[in-house]
Amino acid sequence: MAENKNAVYIKILVDTLEKKKETLEILTEITKEQETALNRKDFSMDYFEEAMEKKEKVIENLNQLEDGFEAFYQRLESVLQTDKAAYRSEIRKAQGLIGEITDLSVRLQAMEARNKEKLTAKLTDKRQEIRNFKNSNQTAEKYYHNMANQHQAGQSYFLDRKK
Repeated sequence: MAENKNAVYIKILVDTLEKKKETLEILTEITKEQETALNRKDFSMDYFEEAMEKKEKVIENLNQLEDGFEAFYQRLESVLQTDKAAYRSEIRKAQGLIGEITDLSVRLQAMEARNKEKLTAKLTDKRQEIRNFKNSNQTAEKYYHNMANQHQAGQSYFLDRKK
């Protein structure tokens, strides 16, 4: 009976790893979309934020999978250590999936770091554009205010009537 229970837990463990891998692949695709958006000249912050919202949902799912994996692994750790021969193929499959998950995680972190740098540069450019726009508006406002104050009521004009 315990043997069947352990086999079920190991199957769930492997299934959880497969789902985790699929979820990381989805995250990688969303991150690639963000990278493409960041490389465009007509960068859309709205599109980028939409992608961020999608990623948040996927990350929540990933965290749940991680919690499930940890719970099953803790239950099976002693069984996997003592009865390796009985579950050799499942252990190999799990190890292979863990390796793939690790590779995906490393690639995803590198992509995220690049995207962060690009986003920081885009935001810096936008801040500079806003600053320049404000300065231009202030300069124009001062100019028009100054020109409007050139002639005060009660001031007379002198014209040179010499020809």
